[in-house]
Amino acid sequence: MINLSLTPELERFINSAVKRGRYSSAEEVVSTALQLLQEREMETTTPTSEPLLSELTGDLIGAIDSQAEPHHQSQIGNPQSQF
Repeated sequence: MINLSLTPELERFINSAVKRGRYSSAEEVVSTALQLLQEREMETTTPTSEPLLSELTGDLIGAIDSQAEPHHQSQIGNPQSQF
């Protein structure tokens, strides 16, 4: 178990949250605060996959397009090459 010393301001904030009935104890307030801090830390230190996914999708589409165009052009330029 960890014992903490809090500033009077934080102590008032925690007591107020418990008195309003939002939390049942000071421990619950601190636990919730730490969980939120942990989530925030994970968001700021771990890049989301969305930009990477967009970049990879664009690269893949570009690669497919570049492979399809020369092949398509050779068929158009020399239609008898298929036979």
